[in-house]
Amino acid sequence: MFGGIGGALKDIGGKAGELLEKGKKDIEDLAAEKKAAAASLIESQVNKTKESFSSALGNAEAQATTAADEAKKAAIDSFDEELKKAEGAVDQTVQQLGVTVDEKIKEVDHLVDEKRGEVTKQVTEAAQGTLNNLGNSEAGSGAMGVLGKAKGLLNF
Repeated sequence: MFGGIGGALKDIGGKAGELLEKGKKDIEDLAAEKKAAAASLIESQVNKTKESFSSALGNAEAQATTAADEAKKAAIDSFDEELKKAEGAVDQTVQQLGVTVDEKIKEVDHLVDEKRGEVTKQVTEAAQGTLNNLGNSEAGSGAMGVLGKAKGLLNF
């Protein structure tokens, strides 16, 4: 009786050992699977993070390039606007200068007309005085010829 119990206990102990070995092996296999899955998940996350950083860097570079292009365009537009203002100021100055020159030309023309009138009057008076002094002599007719030529030259 005790011999059968000892054998049964031995079988139970052997089976328990087998179960423990099998459980240990299953646990080791499960741990290896979980370790491989975790390594794969970590590698996947590292790749996704790397791609995300690369994408963010590409986006940042694109935004920086866009910002630089916009700043360049704004600077060119501002320069063009200032250039147009300067051209307008130059045009206005040239127009004002043209008006001033025209006014001065008119003043000079008027002054020349006045002086021509004065000179003509003086020449006429001098000629008339000479004629009056000469009377009706032949010298008088010669002076009248000179006066006629003077009138032709001076347009009076």
